[in-house]
Amino acid sequence: MAACRDNRLDLIRGYAMLAIAVNHVSFSVERLGFKEQNVPTLNSLSYPTAAEIFIGLSGYLVGLVYLRRPGWTMALWKRASLIYRVNVVAFALALLLAAGLPPLVSNALEYDVILAHPVQGTLLFLTMLQQPAYLDVLQLYVILLLAAPLVALGLHWRPTATLFISGGLYLATQIFNQLAIPQATFTSSGDWTLAGTWGMNLLSWQFLFYGAMYAGTMTGHQRLFAWLEGSSGRKMVISGFSPVLLRPKLGKIRAVGPPSAGR
Repeated sequence: MAACRDNRLDLIRGYAMLAIAVNHVSFSVERLGFKEQNVPTLNSLSYPTAAEIFIGLSGYLVGLVYLRRPGWTMALWKRASLIYRVNVVAFALALLLAAGLPPLVSNALEYDVILAHPVQGTLLFLTMLQQPAYLDVLQLYVILLLAAPLVALGLHWRPTATLFISGGLYLATQIFNQLAIPQATFTSSGDWTLAGTWGMNLLSWQFLFYGAMYAGTMTGHQRLFAWLEGSSGRKMVISGFSPVLLRPKLGKIRAVGPPSAGR
């Protein structure tokens, strides 16, 4: 049976989308050298940038909605295919936009080397070995969704062991910054090598996505909302501390922009 739509989850997702959009504007102008506070955001108070909420909620909805459907494996792969195609369109539009912008802007958005070597840059992007600014999150979604059926089977047959492995990878990335999926390092001469790491470390973010996916299979939000509604103090504690506790660490800190946990 399909889960009934819960408007509270839609409100949380809407907040995360708005916060991410505002932070993208803020980060973009900071990349261009503006150091003054331009757009007030929770990130200014050392909170995460809402990507944690959005990715966690996306995983939760996979468990709540997709894994209850007949043929859920194919549904997840179709979703991954759709997101991949949307990302390709966004990449093409960003390239066209960057080509008409001053070099300072294309450099800040990390498209200058791709514009100089469009064939190599496009192939690296299509194979998800290169992530220009703000498009890495969609590549992350594609990989997480493609692997979700395998993880779902593990959660069904051996939930404790599967969560232990996923959580172990997360903890390892918090201790060892160099533990990350390789990313292509693309030089101005057109050469590239797998010497970099993903800006949004897949080995770290997977735990947030798949842990929430498991909670979604058990409709955990109903118990959580009921527990929160029982005390205003609980709401204050959760809203004040959970964003910091759940923040995954990046595989790297970009040379430009604020040192945040994600976008």
